[in-house]
Amino acid sequence: WQPSFAGMASSGDMGFTTGPWEAKPDINDEKPSGYGHFVTVWKKQADGSWKFVVDLGISHSQSGGPQAHWEPPEPKMKETTKSVDLAIAREALLERDRNYSAATLERGLAKAFVTYAASDVRLYRANHLPYIGRAASSEGVGKTKGQVTWQPIASDTSRADDLGYTRGTYEVADDAKNVIERGSYVRIWKKKNGIWRIVMDVTNAH
Repeated sequence: WQPSFAGMASSGDMGFTTGPWEAKPDINDEKPSGYGHFVTVWKKQADGSWKFVVDLGISHSQSGGPQAHWEPPEPKMKETTKSVDLAIAREALLERDRNYSAATLERGLAKAFVTYAASDVRLYRANHLPYIGRAASSEGVGKTKGQVTWQPIASDTSRADDLGYTRGTYEVADDAKNVIERGSYVRIWKKKNGIWRIVMDVTNAH
């Protein structure tokens, strides 16, 4: 696997990486037997080391590489970063995820997604290369057939309360209310102008 895109909280304690992976039964095989993309959320530990707290990905039939080396734009860092009450921040983000879930049931998945997604959102769905940007991602979301129900389980945010993630489970039901798909999801959120927006949305059926 190879990281090709990343994001970081201004407080420097939480970030994420994403990129393509490929698998070979034997390293000497000429061609990979599988392809996909991964999403990993990282947190800085008390000793200064980075450890991953969430790791989820998708499989698809096409190579996601080779990848050009990606350099993030130079951020305009604030001189000081004010820490927030993490318990309150986590609950607020979890509530944001619940509101998105409720909007999905009330207005439909596609309309709810457009409202909650950032302009540069990335959508990862099985058997398809990543959708990048709100327009492409909305198209990808629109391919979901059936009623989607999200069940958020947990959330976490950076000390600066500008980057966070939620994780949980989901089900897709047909018109007869039969469950035709279930799995896990991870959403990475970024706060802009005081509003949490989805910057990464990945599901994995099981």
